[in-house]
Amino acid sequence: MLQRTLASALLSVAFIAMSGCAHQQSSPHLQDPFEGLNRATFTFNKTVDRVAVKPVAYVYLKYTPPPLQVGITNFFDNLRELTNIANDLLQLKFAYAAHDTSRFLINTILGLGGIFNPASSLGLEHRKEDFGQTLHHWGYHNSYYLVLPFLGPSTFRDAIGVGVDYYALSIWPWIESDWEKYALIGVDYLDIRARLLRKETVLDVLAVDEYTFVRDAYFQHREYLFNETSLNDGIVNTDDGFGDIELTKSKPEKVATENKTDEVTPSSEVAKPDEVTPSSQVTKPDDVKKETPEVKPTEDQIKAPEAHNESKKEVVKATSEVTKENGKDVVKTTVTKESEKEAVKTSVTKEKIIEKTPVIPKEIEKEAIKNQE
Repeated sequence: MLQRTLASALLSVAFIAMSGCAHQQSSPHLQDPFEGLNRATFTFNKTVDRVAVKPVAYVYLKYTPPPLQVGITNFFDNLRELTNIANDLLQLKFAYAAHDTSRFLINTILGLGGIFNPASSLGLEHRKEDFGQTLHHWGYHNSYYLVLPFLGPSTFRDAIGVGVDYYALSIWPWIESDWEKYALIGVDYLDIRARLLRKETVLDVLAVDEYTFVRDAYFQHREYLFNETSLNDGIVNTDDGFGDIELTKSKPEKVATENKTDEVTPSSEVAKPDEVTPSSQVTKPDDVKKETPEVKPTEDQIKAPEAHNESKKEVVKATSEVTKENGKDVVKTTVTKESEKEAVKTSVTKEKIIEKTPVIPKEIEKEAIKNQE
């Protein structure tokens, strides 16, 4: 059933692309001579993804518990270790084969069938080998770019590798029930698509032409896998081939333009007020002391405050006299104010009946006592 669906999809895409191929001139990319067909397939894949696959992947990513998502990813990565081991042996990479075999056994036994990933804690990281890499290892280097329906970017060499990996180097042909087989493949594909959702925003920002961007990124990624270093160098390929390429937009470095007050360069020396020259020396306004011109007061301004103070100087004189009236002692106090400048005298006399002991000069008090005697 699946084979018929893929065949019909290929025929429909090829029919749609015929007109594009007929009118297309030579492709500017040397490894993409079938750009018209590939663009049509790319558009077809995006339409199917937008209508059917992406909404389901979004629901899966949002509502599936993260520990369960990690367990599903680990389970299918562990199944892919069998394909890795087979291609390691075909490429005569025995160190890698031992590495991948150890990882598969540890995760299968201790990780409950691969749901958990204890091998990574022991330093055995996941890596990827496929039959396309095996063909490249044995001399099939250059291959034309090809976009596969539902599967996405590839090459003619890697498309052959997909078929060999599926039918000869994986467990899928050994599963007799088609329903179980395709259900597992569907869950694996859904998990991969959900992981790619996290990187779509980067693609939207960076890609002017999304098709060209994906094609160039695919070639760079495959070139990295082909030229990976050996296991003896301590560097292990940890790429599973599905969305692990970090697409980052480089940001321009910020140039520090802040001027530090404690650092003085020859071109920006602070000149003192008495050392300012017509050259291009810079003086900071905060460092220059503002000098106010000295204003000498005139003689009239100096004499004015003194005259004002003198006009307020007064001489106050008080005299008290105690007399008897109707058998009561009466103190008469006379206060005289005399201004020194205006020479004006004002006298005020007050009479007060003494009910309490008044405060009077001692001479007057003595005279009062004598009078009483």
